Amino acid sequence: MKLSIRNLEDLTSLERLSLTDFSYSRLDTYKMCPSKYFYTYIQKEPRLFGEAAVLGNIVHSVLEDNVSATDLLDTVKLQDSYSHQITTQDPDNKIKSELISVGKEILNEFYDQYSETKFDVLHKEYGFKFVLGSYLIAGYIDRIDSWGEDGVKIIDYKTGKWEISPKDIPTNLQLAIYAMAVDYLYPDKKIYAELYYLRSRKA
Repeated sequence: MKLSIRNLEDLTSLERLSLTDFSYSRLDTYKMCPSKYFYTYIQKEPRLFGEAAVLGNIVHSVLEDNVSATDLLDTVKLQDSYSHQITTQDPDNKIKSELISVGKEILNEFYDQYSETKFDVLHKEYGFKFVLGSYLIAGYIDRIDSWGEDGVKIIDYKTGKWEISPKDIPTNLQLAIYAMAVDYLYPDKKIYAELYYLRSRKA
C-alpha cells in the first residue's frame, strides 16, 4: 500500500492551520528525554549542543563541502575544510582535543576508502517537507546518490559510536521518513537507503 503524500503548497490555508509539525529528530528527542522535548519544541528555548554533537555537525559540513559528483576527494582540502569548520562552529574551543583527533581520523579514513571514487551525487543536505494525513513532516537528508540504472540511494552519515542492529534497519523510522520524501521526489525510481557509520566505516 502506497501512502498518500501531499505537497504543502497544494493545501488550503485552513488545512495548513490544522497541521502538526513532525520530524524524526522531534520524535527521537522525545524518546530520549520528554523534558528536553518540552523545552526545545514547546518552550522553544535555545538549543544547546554537546561537544560530540558539534563535532558531528562539523564532520557533516566537511563532507557536504567535499563529496562531489565532479571532483575526486582531496585530502588537503578535507583537512583544510575541517580546520575551517572547527573555527566556525566551535569558536570557544569547547571540543576536547581527543574528539578533534577523532574527527580528523574519521576524515582520513573516509579519504582512504573513497580517494579513487567518483560519487554520483544528486543532492547534498536535501531539505524536504511533505504532508501525510494531518502531519507536516520535515527534515534533511545528508546525501542522495544515483544508484544503478533505475535507482537512487539515501546516505545518512553517523559520527557517534552507537550503531543500530542490521536486523532493525528495515523498520528504522528515520530511513522510512527519508524514503517517503525521496519516493515523492523520484516516483519512478527504486529507493535504497543506508546508515553510514563513519567511525567503523560500516553501512
